[in-house]
Amino acid sequence: DDTSIPCIVAVHTSASLASEEQLRKTLSDFEKARTLKERERHLQAMRNIRASVPTPVGAPELRLPESNRTDMMIPDKERLKKRLEMEIAEDAPSCIHCCFGCCGGPVKTVETCMCTVPEDKKDIVREAIQECRNL
Repeated sequence: DDTSIPCIVAVHTSASLASEEQLRKTLSDFEKARTLKERERHLQAMRNIRASVPTPVGAPELRLPESNRTDMMIPDKERLKKRLEMEIAEDAPSCIHCCFGCCGGPVKTVETCMCTVPEDKKDIVREAIQECRNL
């Protein structure tokens, strides 16, 4: 029958459901992470969780490619760089936003005018700028 798509029914165990919940929480933490080190730590945690769940019985016979969701979530460098630039722009004081266009964007402007960034955000901004430079 060409009118339907075949599907595979998966049966979850209590261990796989617990792992799924851990993956969701770690993914949420990954999306909230502001630094590259934090993101890498969360990615590694997701890989470890995924590796801890045994392959279902009969899966090798199906010869389906093993799907590792964490590999699909590795962010594209350009997208990550754009996100860091947006976060730097959000953390920048509003008085220097008007300089973004003439000073080379938010990263260069904030780096040049670091004295205007509030003390409590300086470390986060410096780290984000360094990550942006490393990409």
